Amino acid sequence: MSRATVIERLGVILKRNEPDAAKRARATLSAIYAWLIENGRAEPNPVVGTIETAQEEKRCRVALARRDQGCVEGLSG
Repeated sequence: MSRATVIERLGVILKRNEPDAAKRARATLSAIYAWLIENGRAEPNPVVGTIETAQEEKRCRVALARRDQGCVEGLSG
């Protein structure tokens, strides 16, 4: 996979207005290539040199525990 391909695919995700998905895709692809390089299965990491897309905002996770219900109470409208 070339760096140009990585940039093009991340651009497609960004055009769908999904910067968090693009950031996760970039991070996942980079981790995969890091593993491949460490194990002698790939040479250069095509993600290196690409621009990071966005800062991901922290999300409020829904929890089943009663003590965590305050996190979701404000979401009901």
